[in-house]
Amino acid sequence: MACHSPVRQYEFTTGKFKKDTVLSGTPVKQENLKMPMGICVFAEKNLLLIIDVQDSMLVKAYDLKSLKFIKSFIKKGPGPNQQLDCHKVQYSADFKHIYAVDRIKQKIYAYNADDISAPGAAVFPESDIMLEHHQIYNPSVLADGSIVDYSSYKADEKSSVFSFYNSYGNLLYKKGDFPKIKTAYGPQEQNAAFLGWFTPFKNGNNIILAYLNTDVLDLYNNQGVLLKRVQGPDYFEPAVKSVKHFNGTMVIPDEKAFHAYSSARAKDNEVYVLYEGKEVLEQGGYHKKLLFNFNSNLEPESLFLLDQPIFAFDIDWSRKELYGLTHQYKDKNLIRIKLP
Repeated sequence: MACHSPVRQYEFTTGKFKKDTVLSGTPVKQENLKMPMGICVFAEKNLLLIIDVQDSMLVKAYDLKSLKFIKSFIKKGPGPNQQLDCHKVQYSADFKHIYAVDRIKQKIYAYNADDISAPGAAVFPESDIMLEHHQIYNPSVLADGSIVDYSSYKADEKSSVFSFYNSYGNLLYKKGDFPKIKTAYGPQEQNAAFLGWFTPFKNGNNIILAYLNTDVLDLYNNQGVLLKRVQGPDYFEPAVKSVKHFNGTMVIPDEKAFHAYSSARAKDNEVYVLYEGKEVLEQGGYHKKLLFNFNSNLEPESLFLLDQPIFAFDIDWSRKELYGLTHQYKDKNLIRIKLP
């Protein structure tokens, strides 16, 4: 196995962005949508998929251009063709399948994308995958069919950022080191402190990792090699603490904790990620007003101030349109934003 030199950590401030622009968003009412929690733009099939956690059908499919409702799919339940949860949806590299993550059943389900597009077609899982010796967090299926997820905490193992699996769910290896910080956390606290939102680039070559509790962004390749690490613009470390919970302990943010990054999306030479920098305990802090744009080397390009705060988003890259989710309106949960 090749050896890699330690990666230098770069820093930036908001003054490093070349542009500073206000982006206006349009709130849109989506039919049959109750409580959205996740979103996926599938432009190749003209689909907008939204996870709805308060409905018996967990995912709603809409026409991407018209935003008209097509169908609901993934029935909530314990049955063989049902899911108890839908944490995430993602489409396959060949555009033939939709992958849906069930954290409760601990499975990744595969659905036929053409069945979702066709208004009258029934939608059932064609297959499912369980990850070997692993508590599912936020798995992504890579272009070659392999799977990457955040590594689970295990008391007898060295902490790693990622676990990699083959297409059958068998563990291949673990890789990745967390950022260096001043506070000495134990392994369980360290894993909680460095929770993050990661996503593969749309072209499938690299992975962008945005940390939730510290303002650090990591760029990895698809083999788990760290290519670049940047910190900014506020330079704060994660702050967590262990508290008693029934017969054990749980790790939670402490009073000094701040929100950082979330909901990253990347393609070719563009990376977009939400940023907040607010105290965790501030009410409504999961909605974010700042959208940062970097190039593929994590160099700052544009800072956008959103007039409609959102907590998650995806992008139609061909039409340069961003679709964000919000809980700040009673009946309008989708925000449509034209990117420059």
